[in-house]
Amino acid sequence: MKVCFFTENTHKGGLDRFIITLFRAWPSKRDTLELHVNTEHPGVDQLRSEIGKSGEVNCYDPGVTWLSSKNRKSKYVWLDTILIVFYRCSYYPLLLPYHLIKQTLFFICNKFDACVVVNGGHPGSLRCRVTPFAWILSGGKKNKVIYNVHNFPVSFAFPVSILENIFDYFLEKSCKNIVTVSNAALEAFSVRPIISSSGKFTFIHNGIPVEEYSKNSDIEEKRVDQVCLMLGTFEMRKGHAFLLDAFSKVTKVCPTSKLLICGYGYLDEVARVKKMVQEKDMEANVVIRGFVEDPKPLLASASVLVIPSQEYESFGLTALEAMASGCPIVATDVGGLPEVISNTGAGFICSKNDVLDFANRIIELLENPELSKNMGKLGQEHVSKNFTDVLMAKSYRALLE
Repeated sequence: MKVCFFTENTHKGGLDRFIITLFRAWPSKRDTLELHVNTEHPGVDQLRSEIGKSGEVNCYDPGVTWLSSKNRKSKYVWLDTILIVFYRCSYYPLLLPYHLIKQTLFFICNKFDACVVVNGGHPGSLRCRVTPFAWILSGGKKNKVIYNVHNFPVSFAFPVSILENIFDYFLEKSCKNIVTVSNAALEAFSVRPIISSSGKFTFIHNGIPVEEYSKNSDIEEKRVDQVCLMLGTFEMRKGHAFLLDAFSKVTKVCPTSKLLICGYGYLDEVARVKKMVQEKDMEANVVIRGFVEDPKPLLASASVLVIPSQEYESFGLTALEAMASGCPIVATDVGGLPEVISNTGAGFICSKNDVLDFANRIIELLENPELSKNMGKLGQEHVSKNFTDVLMAKSYRALLE
């Protein structure tokens, strides 16, 4: 079976790791896997490098990229405003048919037996959303296309909600399955009633190659004293402001503690976080780095992984990576994080509004190495039983059979 994986992405991060892991763990070696990703995606080189012989990576030109939110910024505010208005007005009457025609021609010219669309959110990428329609229009079999969503949905007010419901109706009719990554994300789709009420709608937990993380971890010898690690993009939803407020309290009790923040971000996003660090006079305790392609060494040496997300955290892949590495976790109660961490003994869940509790939990782990070690071991046991790459890949492959 020749399977097309189609995605459009603007940030390096968890979505790339999901695709890489899925390709590497794909259970049928007789299948041919092809990933089609937008040319300007900053993670293309990593995808090519790490997917390797597990599949083929091809880039496409998404077209009209000058209209996207990250590419339409200019030094003229009035021009940005005009482009935003034009984008919103042309979304359904112009951009939708443009991408639909382009995708349909793509499938006519490239024969596949099945298609998996990987969308960062919903609605997310317009081109990802029209891909199931294009698959059907090009003659693809209805029971061979999966629409996979990796974040929470967004709802719209009237009258846009009417158009979105119509869009969701045809999307649901075009797919064999609509898959999200957690029960929390599934329940969040209640704001999109056409999809949430569908019998085709389900979730498959993300998985990771546990052995690749566990072999790098030595809980008793490699932990660096009082180093907290955050892995994530520099988007506001990831909670950098919340984390810095909490860590300023941590440093009063543990003055030698360090916070290492790593992730992909646009220049303005990174500058915003650096400015917050300066304003709080925390340069001596906070280190900001760019995107780390291989987080395993950092997770193997960190004392605590912190996940301060404030919204739209459908799963929390870094939580699995920390568990597999034997690193304890302090996270907020956002989205799918409690689903992954609660009742495992691998970490603490705090209210996303309780800075003090978040800080106190970090302090508790930094000051109690034995507690951290025990939590790390429980995390390794839990992820090995429930969140492996093999389980995840088998579940996706089974939907295509």
